[in-house]
Amino acid sequence: MRANQYVTTTIDLLRHGECGDGHCYRGSTDVALSALGYQQMLSSVEYLGALSWDRIVSSPLQRCSKFSTELATQQQKPIQLESGFQELHFGDWEGQLIDHVWETQQVAVERWFADSVNCPPPNGERADDFFLRVQQALIGNLSTTDNEHLLFVIHGGVIRAIMANCLSMSIVDMNRFEVPYACFSRIQVTYDKNSREYFYRLIAHNLAAVDSLI
Repeated sequence: MRANQYVTTTIDLLRHGECGDGHCYRGSTDVALSALGYQQMLSSVEYLGALSWDRIVSSPLQRCSKFSTELATQQQKPIQLESGFQELHFGDWEGQLIDHVWETQQVAVERWFADSVNCPPPNGERADDFFLRVQQALIGNLSTTDNEHLLFVIHGGVIRAIMANCLSMSIVDMNRFEVPYACFSRIQVTYDKNSREYFYRLIAHNLAAVDSLI
């Protein structure tokens, strides 16, 4: 086998920080970071030291895009806004406080937790449709010619979907991952030019949190 048969992309995944709208189902609702949320993301990037990426890819929602655009400007790197990396759309739960939804629609929430494919939020996005669009966006942003190091600035649900795909987990199990605000993780995707297949590896997850336990 020839060494140039394979192209490996290293991808760092950064979740946005805290938002200013409370503990709610914000999904595709376009809300801004709080001051704390901005600092959380800045701290995660500073934790990585002098790391620089070849490209930055961001959800277009402002809680991701404003920080990532500023970072791209500072590092003089190209940035792309990727609509496929928007968070799951929560339908009728969009913008509602999680505690309120639990109190008023407990049965629907429990069904969603048990089977997010067949029991999505009312008028919301099915988990399998969400999973598919995230994977399509992931593949669409990979180079098949260059070994790149990318930064994705995205949402908690998007990170869960990407990691579940890396580990060949079922869609309904992807919520087992804890993805706090400004969580930093890393994956690698290797493309085989001969078979045209992609192979996934989860390298690290929530690095700063792990460090704090040592």
